[in-house]
Amino acid sequence: MTKRLLIVLLLLAGTAIPGHAGVRWIGEAEGKKAFGGWVKDVTGPPGRGYWAGEVTEIEIDEGEKGFTLTGRVKVRITWVTDRTSYQCHEIYIVHADEVEDFTHRSLMLSECS
Repeated sequence: MTKRLLIVLLLLAGTAIPGHAGVRWIGEAEGKKAFGGWVKDVTGPPGRGYWAGEVTEIEIDEGEKGFTLTGRVKVRITWVTDRTSYQCHEIYIVHADEVEDFTHRSLMLSECS
């Protein structure tokens, strides 16, 4: 999935998910049902891609008429450089506007062991 598709999902999602009300996190399985796909691997913003990781959850705000996406995602770090304070295997909450698809690996990135 491309960054453009992630942004479209975050801005245009309006499909109702029955059940819970309020702000909550959804994982990959529920996200695939709601959106028809899932963005798996992301990296930091252009020019500052000192880390990369896997999207583990997306935050939604449910109401009576459906849900909206808050724009926050949880990312488990899987690649780092020595220029980041992010730690391997830790999960960080980042805003979707601050990430893009991890399609090309920088030579500076080292995979977490």
